[in-house]
Amino acid sequence: MVILIVGNPYSFSVFFEVINNWNTSNTNFNNGVLLLTIDGTVFPREILVSTLSRELWLLCYQLKNIVIQKELFSMEKNCAFMKIYDLVHPKSIDDEYEYSFSITPDSFSDNRYYVFAVGNGDQVRILACNQLKQSTVESGAIENDLIVKDTIISLKEIELLIENIEKAMWTLGIGKQNTGDG
Repeated sequence: MVILIVGNPYSFSVFFEVINNWNTSNTNFNNGVLLLTIDGTVFPREILVSTLSRELWLLCYQLKNIVIQKELFSMEKNCAFMKIYDLVHPKSIDDEYEYSFSITPDSFSDNRYYVFAVGNGDQVRILACNQLKQSTVESGAIENDLIVKDTIISLKEIELLIENIEKAMWTLGIGKQNTGDG
């Protein structure tokens, strides 16, 4: 077993590994472990089952489509996180959702971990929070339970990270079913 680490763990990186025991022989899901590091902190804090064939491709897609919003980019990290959280998870059903800031893998959000990205044109700011309590999410008062980590990296670093994730996925055979040739 080899855990792949793509990126710089002290700023932003992606760790992943297919766990063969979590897969059946006739599946293309490629279940495994997916972890992100932001400013040297590992997210999530626990091992979750991730469907790597979906979550890694989606992460790459989201990283290729970072929203540029200079005001959010330059805010204090807790304020920026709260503003983006409210855009992605509006309090009212009548409010519009803005999912384009979210780079949260499904397995993370299912367990109340959130990861967002915003750009300023030259750099990308990645923000992530600790696992939020269910009661906090339901009450809408997440700022009372929030510990945010963030990092800023160049667009060039993001492009290299995406390229290396995609290369590793092809080498491991993750996601080939998405092309119609697997």
